[in-house]
Amino acid sequence: MDGFTLGLGRGIDPLVRALGLTPATTAQLEDFAGLMRRLWRGEFIAGHDGPAGKYPLLFLDPTFSEDIKLALMAFGPNSLALGGRAFDSVVLHTFFTDETLARCVKTVKDAAEHAGRDPSSVKVWRCSRRSAITSPNRSA
Repeated sequence: MDGFTLGLGRGIDPLVRALGLTPATTAQLEDFAGLMRRLWRGEFIAGHDGPAGKYPLLFLDPTFSEDIKLALMAFGPNSLALGGRAFDSVVLHTFFTDETLARCVKTVKDAAEHAGRDPSSVKVWRCSRRSAITSPNRSA
């Protein structure tokens, strides 16, 4: 699956709760990421009982073996650290200041290093917003 990345995010708790859902925890997202990586390598998972749920048996086609990338949309310190530990890339919020951006990247890279990963292997993406510029002489 060249070029495909599965993007995950936990959302914002009050909005998630307003929909009648329970927000995902850091532990659930990390457990899910680990499960998916194992399944994508063709592993059978028997007797899983972890934060992502309890499953007697999980499997895909045993010939399935793909290196599917995982991205996490994050802006809080726990999510940023999770991205560094368990994801291939982290997508940041649009309106971060330069100082906030630097702090977020450091959090991701430090967490990757503490997890025994090469920090340069975790990509950090910054969304950008450009304002439309209109000419003052342009009529509406």
